Amino acid sequence: MRIGFYHDSAGTRHAGGIAVYTQHVAAELAADHEVYVYTQTGEIADLLARSDAEVVTTPSFTGSVPDPLERLLPLGPQSQAKLAMTLWGLRNGLLEHVERHVDVLITYQFLDDLLLSHLVDVPTIYGIHGLASVGLGARARERLSRTDWIVANSTATARTVSRTFGYEVDAIVPPGVDETRFRPDA
Repeated sequence: MRIGFYHDSAGTRHAGGIAVYTQHVAAELAADHEVYVYTQTGEIADLLARSDAEVVTTPSFTGSVPDPLERLLPLGPQSQAKLAMTLWGLRNGLLEHVERHVDVLITYQFLDDLLLSHLVDVPTIYGIHGLASVGLGARARERLSRTDWIVANSTATARTVSRTFGYEVDAIVPPGVDETRFRPDA
């Protein structure tokens, strides 16, 4: 299977949270599948550099929105960078690369899912790793996204999604544990 992961910082060494999780999943899946990680440029994470995953980069857009425009956008800095990355990808062939090279595209951020579920002609999966609060972005994603599957990381997250939005997720995929690093005798 050809699998794509789309996250602005998933390929870089300065990633945290979901981006690091994405690196690990992409590296593991690349052992048996063709995997592409779509991310902004930066120093590539060692884990991805050692794996068979192909990292496809865009320019970095962090902090690139002019101040006057920033005040008009109802998005925080990370979402502004995500929007700029997707717009750049639309104009510069990145989204065509997705359509030619992947069978399924996985996103973890509401704005990525909202935009890409409309812009690419491949099935999309939206992974939810928690739902602490539901703001305007989450509500917009719920109403406007065309994603094909919604996956939660735990039964608790799945219950919260069901209670909040009134539907069941399509699957639960627990993050897993690296047993070489985390074991009872460690």
